[in-house]
Amino acid sequence: KPAPTASGQLDTIAGGTRDLFDGIAAPMLYSVSGQAGAVAPFGLQARSNTQLQVEYLGTRSSSIALTVAAAAPAIFTANQSGKGQGSILNQDYTVNSAAAPAGMGSVVMIYATGGGAMSSTVLDGSIAQAPFATLSQNVVVRIGGVAAQVLYQGAAPGIVQGVLQINAVVPDGIAPGGTVPIELTIGGVTSPAGVTLAVR
Repeated sequence: KPAPTASGQLDTIAGGTRDLFDGIAAPMLYSVSGQAGAVAPFGLQARSNTQLQVEYLGTRSSSIALTVAAAAPAIFTANQSGKGQGSILNQDYTVNSAAAPAGMGSVVMIYATGGGAMSSTVLDGSIAQAPFATLSQNVVVRIGGVAAQVLYQGAAPGIVQGVLQINAVVPDGIAPGGTVPIELTIGGVTSPAGVTLAVR
């Protein structure tokens, strides 16, 4: 689990590993055998491509060319596979699930990433605190195929910058169930299909 440094930012090294985008060290989330997780620096938003290198105990890999997208939204999921039950809280802050479905007309809090540019400057690796930066691009949420009213779209309070919280109203009249499809579109780019929430 990533922990902020004394300055309130995530460290740029984890388990002896750093991820470098055009030589800029990214805030690290974790590093385990054969896998590392990092938050892409916000400074990439002005670029169309970047060079990624992984450094382990001071030794750098060859560069890998990556394309930078204006947005690449994805909803976090409970099983971390990118499919199935979304990482979503109900209006009463309970975790959305078949045992705790959201009511139609209630607000759900959707946790996602890949939103691109923010309305104000954010410091890479910092923990989101008020006033919260919001997304610069248009945000659309569809629940059960129906557009939902978006009440908030921005930084997830208390979590590292780059994690998004989207608050949306569950539309009336959709078919209830434990696996209602949910999609997030940011700047015209839609999240991968297969993420669901439970609605009663």
